[in-house]
Amino acid sequence: MSTRVNPIRLFVTHAWEENDDYGRVFEYLEASGTFYYLNTSQPQAKRPIDKESQREDLRRQIAPCEVIVVLPAVYQTRTRPVLFQMNFAKAADRPSSPWKISGRRNRYRKAIKDSCR
Repeated sequence: MSTRVNPIRLFVTHAWEENDDYGRVFEYLEASGTFYYLNTSQPQAKRPIDKESQREDLRRQIAPCEVIVVLPAVYQTRTRPVLFQMNFAKAADRPSSPWKISGRRNRYRKAIKDSCR
């Protein structure tokens, strides 16, 4: 259970940019007024130039989280970074939860389903 003193640390998939679905995750989480979380993802941060630096930045963001929220819309537009995020979370023994934003037609891809088991 999350408390103000002990919030759940979560990471939401991104590709160094926020989108509508990313923002809706937090609208939903904050709607109850009783769910406390700490967001470890940093989509607003400057995207590192080379691939290994990007991966290291994502590892740094994912490492402290307790759960990763996978957004199918981000997966559809930026498959490789999101696959890396899901694979690193799995290797770090972090559970993944796919969130399909209501009203969207984004289907869970097989890779998302497999990663979130």
